[in-house]
Amino acid sequence: MSEPSSTMDKDMQTIQPTANALDPTAPEFFATMSAYDSGSEGGVPLSPPSRTHSAPADLRGPAPCFVVPSPPVPALPRTIDNQGEPDENLGAPDDDIKNPLAFRTLEEIVQKLLNPPARSWQPTDNTGMVLQDRVCLRLDWVKSIVSEKHFIFDPARSRSVLRNDSKIRTHGLAYGLPRRYWEWLCGREVSNSPYKVSKDTLWISRVEFHRVTLASSSS
Repeated sequence: MSEPSSTMDKDMQTIQPTANALDPTAPEFFATMSAYDSGSEGGVPLSPPSRTHSAPADLRGPAPCFVVPSPPVPALPRTIDNQGEPDENLGAPDDDIKNPLAFRTLEEIVQKLLNPPARSWQPTDNTGMVLQDRVCLRLDWVKSIVSEKHFIFDPARSRSVLRNDSKIRTHGLAYGLPRRYWEWLCGREVSNSPYKVSKDTLWISRVEFHRVTLASSSS
């Protein structure tokens, strides 16, 4: 019985190295598998090649930054020194108050200013006497003809005067407006006038109430 046992032991010794070579816990197994897996010479890769997936390009661009809106800046009040642009609610929305050739043209405006209503030609004084040699011009009538856009209130005179950029002020004399008429509209002192002047009314001589040429208006 001892002989068969000896033969079996020899067979087990022959098989044991083969089993050890395939033992997944043996160091040799890991070395062999690493060689195959890394694609070493003579080996076959056991794992598929890795794939790199790139992120799709963002076509939208960077997200816009959130900007806190600035509070509206209140408009400065219009004064005689800071006149700004005339308000849009003053009427005559199509009128250009600066360009003499734009609507309404200064030519047309001067003609209207020299054509006051009939009552202006026979004004009366405080006693009721008719002043045959005067023409009475009222500021409210003038503003109704040319619109409020040409005027701004002057606190020093307690009345409206022509704006600095009004074409009546800048070109009125050149278009034949009588000088004393023009001075009164500008809020200036009426030069060399023996005639009564108030803040909103001008009594002007009939003799000078006519359209004048540039040469005579500058004399």
